Amino acid sequence: MMRSSGAGSPREIKLREKPSSGQWFLWENYLLSDIREPKPADLWG
Repeated sequence: MMRSSGAGSPREIKLREKPSSGQWFLWENYLLSDIREPKPADLWG
């Protein structure tokens, strides 16, 4: 889980390690889910 100042809750990410090099890569992310309008533009806020 990753925290972001632009999100209301932590976001899930999945990493995958390449065994031959020991490098880690972003495999899946849910960082752009539930994007909301900025507060000044949100008429319901």
